[in-house]
Amino acid sequence: RRLQLIVAGLLIFTLGIVGIGLDHSFASSAEKAAVDRLDLQLYALLGSVEISEQGLALPVYLNAQQSNRVNSRLFAVVLNSDSEVVWTSSSIQHEDTLLSKGNTPLPSRGGKIASIHKDSIEPLFVVRYGVAWETAGEMKDYVVVVGESMEAYTSLVLSYRQTLWGWLCGAGLFLLLVQILVVRHVLNPLRHIVNDLADIQDGRRESLGEDFPEELNSLVTSVNDLVDYEAKQKEYYRNNLANLAHSLKTPLAILRSGISEPNLNELRGDFFFR
Repeated sequence: RRLQLIVAGLLIFTLGIVGIGLDHSFASSAEKAAVDRLDLQLYALLGSVEISEQGLALPVYLNAQQSNRVNSRLFAVVLNSDSEVVWTSSSIQHEDTLLSKGNTPLPSRGGKIASIHKDSIEPLFVVRYGVAWETAGEMKDYVVVVGESMEAYTSLVLSYRQTLWGWLCGAGLFLLLVQILVVRHVLNPLRHIVNDLADIQDGRRESLGEDFPEELNSLVTSVNDLVDYEAKQKEYYRNNLANLAHSLKTPLAILRSGISEPNLNELRGDFFFR
């Protein structure tokens, strides 16, 4: 039982560490994939911008259909250097809450910041990219912002987590069952030794058998040598007692034959009296 408890504890600890590692790795991969998708949307938006002497000409509709639907989970915003909204996609309605302008730093020209917004209406992945466009002969800084709801990410991670821990629990139960069977099989020869020793104690056999695993041969040999030594000791004491009894028998017979019957009765009475 101690061995099984120790192995079970190590198994549960190991599966727990593996599960936490896999869960963290998958969550990181899913988060990176979401940011990569936003990078594609960002570059698609940058490619659709037209620059004229009058200023920037931003498309009304984007290639990503989600960003064209109201309240969809994908949006895009363009800010000027003063953090004022220049353009938004059709999908965005609550730009102040989504952007959290007062709490989020804007990237410098050519810089990119990827972050997670948990203080908005719903948690969001947001990517900001600083860019400079020349309009009317003047270079002006802008920040292109694309974001996506974390709902799909959360649902994906939750589904993976349920599947992962379900399989790990199933594998853990299976391994625990296998461990119990293996431990019982490995320790079964020791049970046979205990039973054989009980038979030796009861006199039903004289030594342990020989059908034991090789790794127990030294133990079996030592026990058999001990049993054989004890048997020889008993035989030695038995022989000594027999010799002593034989040695006493002759003198007692002589003494008995040399004493008359009345004297013998007198000696007996005196003996019993005392």
